[in-house]
This record gives sequence, structure tokens and C-alpha cells, in this order.
Amino acid sequence: MTVEPLPDAPGFSGAVGRFEASASLDRDSVPLGEAVTLRFRVEGTGNLKWIERGPEVTLAEARVFPPQAKSDLRTTPEGIAGSRTWEFVVVPETSGTVEVPALPFAFFDPAAGRIVTAETAPL
Repeated sequence: MTVEPLPDAPGFSGAVGRFEASASLDRDSVPLGEAVTLRFRVEGTGNLKWIERGPEVTLAEARVFPPQAKSDLRTTPEGIAGSRTWEFVVVPETSGTVEVPALPFAFFDPAAGRIVTAETAPL
């Protein structure tokens, strides 16, 4: 058996498989100082079980607390499938509009033979 090393790239999560990423907020409007929950979800088939680090989320206009991770994984004939979700508590520190930028999730796609980045839409 020949085992080739994974390529290294900035932001590479260590995930191997095929994945899609999405993000959502639990509400669109809050009074100043109240929190919203930002959910970043990765779904697909691959080694999500071993991915511990979610995306880096920093917002100049808000305080972002470290995430809690939740998994919904199952074993299928194609491998491990399901989703992993990171929930961030975000507390705006200024009034006005706060935009969450597109969040990337880089993974190695064995079918493509390269690192691919799935990205969410800005919120």
C-alpha cells in the first residue's frame, strides 16, 4: 500500500471527502448587547468525525465567543456521512448593520485529487 501525504494549504481543515458548507443566524435583528447564534454547518461524506476546528470568525463590530461543536454522523457503505455544526455566540458591540463574511471550509477531495474550498454566503 502506498500512502501519499495530504497537501498543505492555508485554512486546510484536515477533512478528506466531499462536503458543502452553510451558515445561518438564529435571528436577523437584535437590540444592542444581546446575542445571536451563528451556526456554521459542514455536510457530506468523509472524515468529519476527526475535524475539531471550525472556521475562524472575527467581526470588528461584535464579540465572538468560541464555538461549541455538534455532530450528526452515521456510517454508510460510502463511508462516514452526516454533518458537523459549530455554534458561535455573537454579541454586537455597535448599532447598525453587522455583516458576517463568507466563511470557508477547505478539504481534500480525493476524486479531484486536490484541496477544494466550500464557502458560505455572507450574512
